[in-house]
Amino acid sequence: MQRPYRSRELGCGKDRCAAADRHSGVKHAVVGYFDALRAEVEIAYGIRVRVILPGAIHTPIAVSALSGDGTPRGQSDAHIDTGMDVNDAAQRMLAGLIEGRREIVVAEG
Repeated sequence: MQRPYRSRELGCGKDRCAAADRHSGVKHAVVGYFDALRAEVEIAYGIRVRVILPGAIHTPIAVSALSGDGTPRGQSDAHIDTGMDVNDAAQRMLAGLIEGRREIVVAEG
């Protein structure tokens, strides 16, 4: 298995990312929320909380996305087109869950 690295999209969830302030802010909030949830429920109730931090994964997500006016975007992005194979990404996610990792980084470059 290759060692994952933090892609730009992933990095914006863990580190500040000036070029994508809203994107970065939302990802920080999601990761922070799950860190807080984990602190609340893991010991008290035995509920394990995991966060999957994906980088670019080759899927039709950009093509299926809606533009600002609500119309289908209809095109992909280069970083998604060259992203990790979806099956490889799924295997890394499952491996991280099985290993019990709290944060599962899924990216390659």
